[in-house]
Amino acid sequence: MKHFAGFMTGALALAAFAGSALSDGMVVRAPAPPPAPPPVTDRCAPGPWTGFYIGGNLGWASLDGDFRDHDRFFSHRRHWDDEEDSFTAGIQGGYNLQCGNVVFGFETDINWADFDRDKVHWGHFFPSEPFHRSRSMDWFGTIRGRIGWTNDRIMVYATGGAAYTDLERKWHGFGLGSDETPSLFHRDSDDVTWGWVAGGGVEWLWSPNLTFKAEALWLEFEDGSSRRPIQFGEDDWRVHRFDFDDDMVVVRVGLNWKFGHRGPPPYEPLK
Repeated sequence: MKHFAGFMTGALALAAFAGSALSDGMVVRAPAPPPAPPPVTDRCAPGPWTGFYIGGNLGWASLDGDFRDHDRFFSHRRHWDDEEDSFTAGIQGGYNLQCGNVVFGFETDINWADFDRDKVHWGHFFPSEPFHRSRSMDWFGTIRGRIGWTNDRIMVYATGGAAYTDLERKWHGFGLGSDETPSLFHRDSDDVTWGWVAGGGVEWLWSPNLTFKAEALWLEFEDGSSRRPIQFGEDDWRVHRFDFDDDMVVVRVGLNWKFGHRGPPPYEPLK
């Protein structure tokens, strides 16, 4: 009991001292607040590649094609192939979005080319009635997506999408039916031809607004087929089968002018 009485006496004395101290103006400090969390960095903050751009390109293209006469109407051969080269020049435009070290974008281009070949083949009636075959292309274009990796100065990218062109094909001449009855056949194909394109390249950010690039593309155009009835007599029509396909390789260099400027932090100015 004496111990309890002593404890209570000490507690009352301490409370009286604290009250006296507060009444005399002593300040009691509150505990310090916890540190603020680190700022969240936006990984897709506009980087040096982000923005719209336009530009031009120069290069070389090789057009390869195949023609197949399944029923040997024109000659004893079933297959012919062509390969032709041309310089190309064009313009392009697109948009990039940089997220960290990854760049997403799209690009479209239209290009001039000069493919024009007319061949005369040894047919059933050569040389009096040879078999003629021609192919020409004046322009082509692509609509592509792009994805690349960058260290803010150099970007390595892959690309792919749709391709289109004005590929014109013609073939005509005398041929023979299965019973060696002669007939004249003529066919023109001059429509916009669609296909696909895939490739890759490297692009260098020379200044905040100017880039240089080098890329290679593979273009595969849609195959064509013809199941045409050919007249061999007044009431004698027979179906003959012709197929053709074309693909192209393009290697080129170009430059782009990017609109806008380098984005805000966390990126620093180019050095």
